[in-house]
Amino acid sequence: MEYTPRTAFGRPASAVQTTQVAAPPRGLALDKWELLDTLTEARAAFGLTHRDLNVLRALIGFHAGREISADGAAPVVFASNRALCERLNGMPCSTMRRHLARLVEAGIVSRRDSPNGKRYARRAGGIVIRAFGFDLTPMLVLAPHIAEAAHRAREAAEALACLRETVSLMRRDLEALATGLRGADRERAELMLDEVRKLLRRRADAEALGAAREAMADLLPCGDPCEETPASTEEMSTSARRIEQHHQRSKKETSDEKRRTHREPVPRSAQRGERSAVEGAVRSDPEPCAGGTVGRQRPGQAEPKLSDLSALCTEARSFYPDGTRSWPDVSRTAEALAPMIGIQRDVLDEARAVMGRRHAEASVLCILQRHASIRNPGGYLRRLVSQARAGEYALSDLLRATRRAVPEPIVS
Repeated sequence: MEYTPRTAFGRPASAVQTTQVAAPPRGLALDKWELLDTLTEARAAFGLTHRDLNVLRALIGFHAGREISADGAAPVVFASNRALCERLNGMPCSTMRRHLARLVEAGIVSRRDSPNGKRYARRAGGIVIRAFGFDLTPMLVLAPHIAEAAHRAREAAEALACLRETVSLMRRDLEALATGLRGADRERAELMLDEVRKLLRRRADAEALGAAREAMADLLPCGDPCEETPASTEEMSTSARRIEQHHQRSKKETSDEKRRTHREPVPRSAQRGERSAVEGAVRSDPEPCAGGTVGRQRPGQAEPKLSDLSALCTEARSFYPDGTRSWPDVSRTAEALAPMIGIQRDVLDEARAVMGRRHAEASVLCILQRHASIRNPGGYLRRLVSQARAGEYALSDLLRATRRAVPEPIVS
């Protein structure tokens, strides 16, 4: 029977955590890097800093495997202080130990001290049967609380960003209307504008931004500006010879599109041949495709084959050689590679919701394969999502374009 000590080696009993770590559910396994990213968003709720999380990243880096599991032996890291400091680019040992103590106090990890206080593992037949060091089980137990705290942190950050935008818009309106004020009102408005400018230069909290919003609301005119009728419309800011407004087309017409708008329709087979002639050119708009999610696919559209995707997307295998053996591997690989090529997490989540997980993740691997000819991968995927919403997306077209972009091997 394995015994769990109640005290820590060389430390008084008061220095040991009073709360006992509950056992995680059997069969629970979580990706350690995703859990660390979630904890990074929720760090304020646990009183952790970026340096604490850097030490935790180095600590879980010594844990074998990508997942932390509740099955089998406990996930205990028994790396030495010297190895941890080397992993942390030469951080002083005293600093590293202080951050480890903060992680233990926050309940993220727990100590499993050996009889002599050393960290080591006991093996039998090459398998670790018992280890002494830092136990990562509390991360599994706290995973639901970490996810909830991260969700609240994201909501608070979004609310703060909206409040900051509101204050900035009110400052702009007050600055434009201050010229029409007179006397004490104008002096008050100028003082307020000066304070708000200084406030927006730093990372102000919600309380300071809310106070600035209330103060500017007293100086701005009440009512909906859309209900006001201008007194005179005779004098305008523009004329036929001078256009001050900014005009920009969101979609640039290529020479092929211009020619297609001034000639008779051609058969679909001819259009495909014409499109293949310009396939290798650098373009910002994706090919027209159809189908992406259930209910938006054309009749006969099938799920992508894993073997075809693995054979086609060789660039993904250069980063993760074993990353395309199964669909869960493809999902993790696409999620890890998307930020590297400029695809934000919200864009990938939107693509999964609209196109389906497998279609979206396969599209990311195809975009990586053609990264040299795509100037804006994030915008490219957004365009594919828009086409999927309109029922104009097909992964088969994207796979064919990717296959044409792969150079053929040289046969001697």
